[in-house]
This record gives sequence, C-alpha cells and structure tokens, in this order.
Amino acid sequence: MANITLIAEKAGVSIATVSRTLRNTNRLTTSNQRRIVEIAKRMGYDFECRSSNTEVKTRQIVFLSCVNTLSPEAFYSGDTYMPVVNGITRIINRYGYNLVVANVDLDENPPPCLLRKNIDGVIFHGALSEKFMTRYVRNFHHVGIQHLNPNFDCNWVKLDNENLGYQVVKRLYQQGHRRIGFIADYIEDDVTQERYNGYLKAMRNCGIEPDPAWSAIWQRQRINGVLPKEATVPDYCARIREIITRPTPPTAFYCTDTVKSEATRNALQAIDMKVPEDVSIVTVCNDFSIQNPEFIWTAVNDRFPDICSQAAQLLMDTINGKVVENVTMLLRPGWHDGHTLAPIKA
Repeated sequence: MANITLIAEKAGVSIATVSRTLRNTNRLTTSNQRRIVEIAKRMGYDFECRSSNTEVKTRQIVFLSCVNTLSPEAFYSGDTYMPVVNGITRIINRYGYNLVVANVDLDENPPPCLLRKNIDGVIFHGALSEKFMTRYVRNFHHVGIQHLNPNFDCNWVKLDNENLGYQVVKRLYQQGHRRIGFIADYIEDDVTQERYNGYLKAMRNCGIEPDPAWSAIWQRQRINGVLPKEATVPDYCARIREIITRPTPPTAFYCTDTVKSEATRNALQAIDMKVPEDVSIVTVCNDFSIQNPEFIWTAVNDRFPDICSQAAQLLMDTINGKVVENVTMLLRPGWHDGHTLAPIKA
C-alpha cells in the first residue's frame, strides 16, 4: 500500500504537501492538489482507512546533533542539552509526542531510530551532507536549526546573528566606545562568521572602520575532526597582551561566548587591567546561563531554547499540514544588562 512518502516521491513534491492535500481532499483548489490525489489513487492509497493516527508511527520526534559542528561533550553539557530538551519538549509534549536525542558522527552513521524509521519528525542541528539528508532525513517531516544550508529544501529556524552584532556594537557605541575588538576561536563555523560579519557591518554603520589589530580571531584545533569542549578556561594572555599594548588599543571586546569572555578577563587582569573600568566586555550566552545567580556578564541572549521551541512548533504544524513550505525564521537576540560594560573614560 502506498504511503505519503512514496506518493511525494512520485509526485515530485514534499511530504508536507502530500500530507496536507490528503487531509483535505474535499478542498482541492489547485491542479497540483488534484494531481497528487490522482497519483495517490493510482498507487493504491487507502483513503477510507486514512486518519491522523494512521499516519503517525510512534509519536516520537528525534533531535539530531552533528558532531562535526558540536562535540558530544559540548552538546551534553548542561548549558546546551537542557535548553534543547526544554525548548523542544515544551511544544511537542502538548501534541502527545516524546523526544529522542541522537548524534550523527563524522562518518554519518545513522542512529537506530532513523534506520528503524520509528519516528515522526526530525529537528537537526549542524552540517549534514546532502547524501545523509536525502537518504535518512528527507522522508520525514524535518526542520533545521542554526546552520542553514541553502541546498536543503526545508524549513529553518535560526538566530539573527547579524542583528546580534548590531546590538553589541550599538550598546558599546552609546557608551562612548569606538575601538571595539572581536574575540573568537572557531572562525570556520558559519554561525561565528555571521556574527563577525554583523560586527563589521555594525562598526561601519556607526562610521567606524574596524582595525584588525583590535581583534583576535583564529581557529581552535580540532581533534580527530571534532572541536572539543574546553575543559578549562584557556590562556589568552599572549593574544590579549599583544592587542592591549598597541598605541591605540580597543576599549571593549565582543566575545562569542562566556568561555572566551572569562579567558579575556583573566588575560586583562594579568596585565593589571580591570573589567569594566579599563576595558568592557560583552558576551553571548543563553538564558540557561543568565538564570545562574553568579552570572556577571553583560550579554546578548542567543535564545537557543526559543529557537528549539520555534523549530518544534514549525515541525508540529508541518506534520499537521498547517504550514507553508520553505520557511526560514530568524529570531532576534535579546539583551541582558550585566556588570561588564561601562562608559568610556573621558
């Protein structure tokens, strides 16, 4: 008996389009919809027995995390894993679905749930190959988060990383800062590239030509192809000392996460400079970190739980035939006032 996946392949349309059409056969308003129904009839689709329940396999959604983008140690740390789980489950549980979490390794071996096909939808984070997408993900309803691949014809939810850069530079500019540096140690990552581009655009929008000497940007070494989670705060003393001892050093740094912020602050303290009295720091984090009462940083909230929730809602809408295909949703980051930003000294 034909299912919606086979019908979609035959019709050359998405599973969501077939699902939506077959749920509403009494309202066929386009020639494409009528063609899908004719193909379904020819393939032996059982219209009498169909129901929302028969199309659901196990009431399970899988979140796929790609280790080529986020190491398992980093993913399963509390400040990443809990925002993912909380963000997705607060949506899918309302619809009666459970969450399965799985990793895709460097060899792209599919997790058992994809091989058994005992899931109803996929939310994925990271750089999947086109081969993996076609073979294992495309036949399920799916949504990608953060790492948009324009070659994949699917829905996406991600942070507006350029807006993040604008928010950081704008706040620093309002406090009198003009020499603002950028600190990142994984510039190969497309999310970091977007944030750096946002920083550059924001600086120029403020009438400032950014000086490369204000920033420290490099690629931290991968181990066996995976960028490891930093077990301790790294030593940035040499990098920061080189920047700060220039004739016109930066008065503020935009750091891409709190590990880099901590390393930058430690390096400044090692040369007897105080944060924020001498140098301000603005970092990036999520609300899991902000909720920590010891969190001191002035920060932009990357809203990762909200990104996961929006992806889950988009997936639920797709499964239920309520969403237009090819949606790319950008979430605007939020601002958190902390204790590491001060006006520039006169």
